[in-house]
Amino acid sequence: MGSICTKQRDLWCHSRPLNLWTDIDQAALRRFIIKVQFGYLKREQCVALFTKLFAHVLTHPFSAADALEVGDALGTLSNVASGDLAAVARRVAALGGGAHSLQELLALLVEEVRAKGGPSRRVGFR
Repeated sequence: MGSICTKQRDLWCHSRPLNLWTDIDQAALRRFIIKVQFGYLKREQCVALFTKLFAHVLTHPFSAADALEVGDALGTLSNVASGDLAAVARRVAALGGGAHSLQELLALLVEEVRAKGGPSRRVGFR
């Protein structure tokens, strides 16, 4: 039974997310079972995730014109990650949800992306 607990503990210890993997010794890095790299979102991915997360809180039904506006606004940013959209969704929910304009949501998202700074490092493993 002790060996099962040890294996479970090792699996838990070696399955944690890690952003600064380049700072880890190669011998220690080999102990990670799965290494995954999550890059920044492409324009189409930004629009799809934005639609999924925010279409229900818009002041009007989400349209094709809105999708183009979202794509244009976020297409100028090179470092949009899914966590940025999730952070804005949590902020909107924490402030009571309610209806928001497309421009208001885009402004919150641009603010969130710019607050983290430029794409100085990729997220995850290479």
